[in-house]
Amino acid sequence: MNIIYCCSDGVYSSRIMAGIHLRQLPSDKIASSKEILSLQGFGNKKLKSGVVQYVGDDFYLNSIFTLAVKNDFKIVRKAIQDFLKLYSVSADKFMLVESPKISSPWITVGGYLHDMGFFSTGNKLVVNSIRRNYPSFVKKVKEVLAQLD
Repeated sequence: MNIIYCCSDGVYSSRIMAGIHLRQLPSDKIASSKEILSLQGFGNKKLKSGVVQYVGDDFYLNSIFTLAVKNDFKIVRKAIQDFLKLYSVSADKFMLVESPKISSPWITVGGYLHDMGFFSTGNKLVVNSIRRNYPSFVKKVKEVLAQLD
């Protein structure tokens, strides 16, 4: 199975979910700021929309990816499904997982500050928003893992 965690930028929410899935981040407590910031690929703003990023293989040997979809998850899902059908690839081999929406505007502000070179302040805002919403990421990953059993 190929599991693709999707969010608007592909480097925050989707990377957190991939980290939880791969046991790089805890699922029984909220990850610390240090754990989040040390996650490889977290906040890598060099990635562009539509770029699939391989993260690793899980304990079931499923390949885990992240994907930046901006606000077009439904369009991306449809495009991937059509592509798979066109090349006679079973859709059962792929699972696209949309990130839970983060209700804090601070993650957006933090991302912009990061882009403008204010890395420390931007990262603090992003990480605080991630930590506040961490239980929703854990819940989503647990739903994915339950489907794999």
